[in-house]
Amino acid sequence: MIQNREKFIVLTSLLMASLLSSLFLLLAACTVTSQAPEATATVLPTEPVESSTEEPVGDPTAEPNDEDPVQDIPPSGHEDLVEALLSAGYAVERAETVDQPFFSSPGQIYLVEGVEVQLFEYADNETAAAEAALIAPDASSIGTTTAAWMATPHFYAKDNIIVLYVGDDAHIIDGLAGALGQPIAEGQGLPLPIGDTIGALGTALSANDYAALQGLMSDPFTIGYWQSEGQVLTPAQAEEQLRLNLLPNPAAVSFIRDQAQFPDLGGIDPYQVFGPDANIVDAVYSQGWGSDGQGEAILLISVGPADERYWRGIIYGPAGFSGATAPASGTVDALAAALAANDYAALQGLMHDPFTIGYWRSEGQVLTPAQAKEQLRLNLLPNPAAVSFVRDPAQIHDLVIALGPPDLYQAFGPDVNVVELIYSQGWGSDGQSDTMLMISEDANGQRYWRGMLIGPAGFEPPMTPPESSLPFEAAVYRNEENNFEMDYPAAWTVDEEVLGSRASGAQFMSDGEIIMSAVVYLWDPKQDLDGFIDRWRGSMSNSDITILSEVEMALVGERRAVQIIYEDMTGMQVYLLFTIVGDNYLQISSFGNYEFMPEVAQSVRPLGAGS
Repeated sequence: MIQNREKFIVLTSLLMASLLSSLFLLLAACTVTSQAPEATATVLPTEPVESSTEEPVGDPTAEPNDEDPVQDIPPSGHEDLVEALLSAGYAVERAETVDQPFFSSPGQIYLVEGVEVQLFEYADNETAAAEAALIAPDASSIGTTTAAWMATPHFYAKDNIIVLYVGDDAHIIDGLAGALGQPIAEGQGLPLPIGDTIGALGTALSANDYAALQGLMSDPFTIGYWQSEGQVLTPAQAEEQLRLNLLPNPAAVSFIRDQAQFPDLGGIDPYQVFGPDANIVDAVYSQGWGSDGQGEAILLISVGPADERYWRGIIYGPAGFSGATAPASGTVDALAAALAANDYAALQGLMHDPFTIGYWRSEGQVLTPAQAKEQLRLNLLPNPAAVSFVRDPAQIHDLVIALGPPDLYQAFGPDVNVVELIYSQGWGSDGQSDTMLMISEDANGQRYWRGMLIGPAGFEPPMTPPESSLPFEAAVYRNEENNFEMDYPAAWTVDEEVLGSRASGAQFMSDGEIIMSAVVYLWDPKQDLDGFIDRWRGSMSNSDITILSEVEMALVGERRAVQIIYEDMTGMQVYLLFTIVGDNYLQISSFGNYEFMPEVAQSVRPLGAGS
C-alpha cells in the first residue's frame, strides 16, 4: 500500500501582476530523496524516511558510537538546536541543502526522527530577526510571497536561525518547541482536491517542469518497461531518468485521458499492473516519449487512505505499444528499439537482475542492471545505434554451430531458460567486437534480456603472431605465481621486484636503462578488466595526457587485453597493455622507447602455451 508520505506538491505561479506583486507557492510534502529540491520546490516529509542516500551528520573517520545517532559537529550556528534535540532523545541526520525564495539565506535540511526540518542561518541575530518579522502570524505570507501550504507550517526563530517544519507530527513539534520555544507563526494546510494531481501533471509536462513532476510522484515510484522488467526508484532517481532518457522534452508529449483512445495492451489491465495494493484509480496515455519521440507511456495515478492522489508510476514502451501484444517478441522488439534510440535507460529496464556479461573464451561478470548499463555506456557500447541486430534463426543456427561448444543456450546453466539469441556486430570502442544477446523466459512466460557474450575481436579465432614473426632473438620471462609467460629480447636483463603487499613484477633493462615494466596487481573486484582500466584512468585524471590510441585485442590463449598509447605533457609517448592473469591484473608499460613492445606484450600467454 502506498504510504501516506506526500501531502502537498510544489507548484509556483505568479498571481496577476497588475493586482499583486506576490508569488503564490503551493508547498507539498513527499519522502526525502538524495537530491536537493529545486529552488522554488520545498519538499518536506511528514513520516520517517527509509533511505540510505542521505549524508549522516558525522565524521566518516570517527569511531561508531551506538549511543549517539549523530557522529560529528554540525555547521556553525546549528549546534544548539542539534544538541538540544539529541539531549531530548531525538535522532538527527544532516541531509541536503535547500533554497527558499522568501529567505535570503540558503537552508540546511535536517532529518529529525526521519522527518524533514529546514534550518536557515544568518550572519547575525539582527538579520535573522528582520527576516522572521516578514512571516505573517498565520504563515499565509512571507514578505511579498503568498503561500498556500498543503500541510501545517510551523516557523521558529532563535538567535541567528529560522527553522521551518511543515507537517503535523506532535512529537517533532514538541521537540522543536523544547529547543527553540513556541512557533512565531503557524498556518493551516489545505487538502489536495481529488483530480488535481492529473491537472497538475499535465501542467508540469507542458511547462517542462521536472521539479513539479518529481513533487507529484509517490515514493517509491515505478518505471515498468512494456513486456519486460521495471525499476523501483525514489522520486529524485525517477526525475533524473525522465530528464536524461525517457522524457527529454516533456512539453512535446501528448496527454490523453479518454481511455477509448488507449492502445490495446493485449488484455493486460494497466490498473492492476503494479498489483492490487497500488490502488490505481486513474491513468493517462501519452505519446512522444524517448530521445527519438517514438516511445509511449501509460501514466498511473494512485489514491492513498485519505483520498490524496499521487503519480504512482508509468508503463513505458520504448517503441510504443502497438504490435507489441505478443510476449514472445515484445522484449526483443523493445531491445532493438532501445539500441536504435541510444536509450541506455530502456536497455537497463529490459535487463534481468542479475545480468551476465561473458567474454568469448574467457571469464565473465555478473552485474546488477545499473552496473551493466554503465559497462555498456562507458566501454562496450558507446554508440548503440551503430550496431547490427540479426534475429534470423537460420543465421543464428549456423553461427552457433560454427562457434562450437559450449552450447550458448546453456551458457548460464540449466536453470536459465534461454529462448532466443540475437547476433550483433559493431560493439566496443573500435566497433570491432561481436556479441550474442541472450533472451531468457521465466516460469510465467515473462522474457528478459538475460545477458550477453562478447568477442572483443569478433568470434573468429583470434590472430596470434607466429613464432617466426618476432623481430628479435627471444628469451622467455616466466611468472610461476601468476601462471603466465612472455617473450622479450634476449639482450635485455630482468630485475624482479616486489612493490608492496598488493603488487609485484619485473623491470626489463638494456644497457642499464629501464625499457619496460611488467607489474601484477592484486585488485578487487576480480575479473573486471574494464573496471581496472577505469581505475587507471581515474589515477591519471589530474595528469595532462592525451590518449593517442586504444585497441582491444585477443592474446595467445584467447586472453582479452587492451592496448593504450598516450602522450604526456612533455610529448613522451607511453605504451600500456592491460590484461588478466589468473585472478590478478597485469600492466605492461614502456616509456619513451617502445620498440618491440607490441610484439613483447602480445606474446603474453599461460605458462607452457608456447609462443
